[in-house]
Amino acid sequence: MLAEQHNFRHNGSLFLTIFFCLLTFGTVTTHSAFAENDTHISPAKAAVIVSQKIRPYLAALEGASETLSTTGTSTEIIFLSDFPDNARTSLQKKLLSQHFNLFIAIGPEAANFIDSFPATAGMPAMVRTMLLHPKHTPPYSSCSVYLNIPVSIQIENIAQILPVVERIGLLYDPKLNADFFTSASRHADQLGKKIIPMAISAKRAIPSVLKSHWQKIDALWFIPDRTVISESIITHVTKQAILHGIPVIGFNSFFRDSGAVLSFIFNYHDLGKQTAALGLKLIDGDTCKQQVPLFRIELNQKVITKLSIAVSAPHASSEENK
Repeated sequence: MLAEQHNFRHNGSLFLTIFFCLLTFGTVTTHSAFAENDTHISPAKAAVIVSQKIRPYLAALEGASETLSTTGTSTEIIFLSDFPDNARTSLQKKLLSQHFNLFIAIGPEAANFIDSFPATAGMPAMVRTMLLHPKHTPPYSSCSVYLNIPVSIQIENIAQILPVVERIGLLYDPKLNADFFTSASRHADQLGKKIIPMAISAKRAIPSVLKSHWQKIDALWFIPDRTVISESIITHVTKQAILHGIPVIGFNSFFRDSGAVLSFIFNYHDLGKQTAALGLKLIDGDTCKQQVPLFRIELNQKVITKLSIAVSAPHASSEENK
């Protein structure tokens, strides 16, 4: 597994999430965009538009390309970062003139770009991936694979894997994730669990909030929240939680490696494959349905043993049910 070394200070909230979720991927072979004489569709023609040349996006691109190649779909790859803003109108016209059957957008900039296309009859199918929860992005259609596991699925897995945990502390900024807290509380109540709100409005408030809650919680749950999340905070708070005998629940492999007992992990390569498969179904006439992103659950057995926590084996992950 590649070391996850991109830092939050460079990129915004999306990259906070994808930096910590980074998994192994292979070399991507890109096709030259806009082959002048390529007008043949065999049997379909797709344009994959990538926001930037960063590792998570390239992993998703590789997965999408693999899926498209298995069907013989002709594929053009365009890196949007190669086109300045004043060149994107002409890029849009060029793409629309090439009679693609499918547009795949990887990353929010690419999704914004294809969503700016004029809504006309006969437009290609459009799918998007590597996006955060729709609350934090423009209102894309349901033809998207978000970096977002439904709250109900997360709660069900937490309750099943950590049966002795009854009070789950949720560290979050209400300005960003009040809806998440409300939904998590509702689903937890249905399973006999309770979500303990640990609301903060700034990183500097985290130590005092933690200090006042250690005795009130049985587990600490981190979710993607740009006010809370940073590499140093995750490392420090996880160590403090272990010292207090509190298991941590995280959302990527960085959490697992930092000592989280339970982590929900994305594989960007597989998300790319999932998105391309969705696009191919649209070409065949299927309609869009809400997509649960492929993910897996990983447990940190070393920390489980250290804390002497009763743990049940997780159900088959979404990756195992592909």
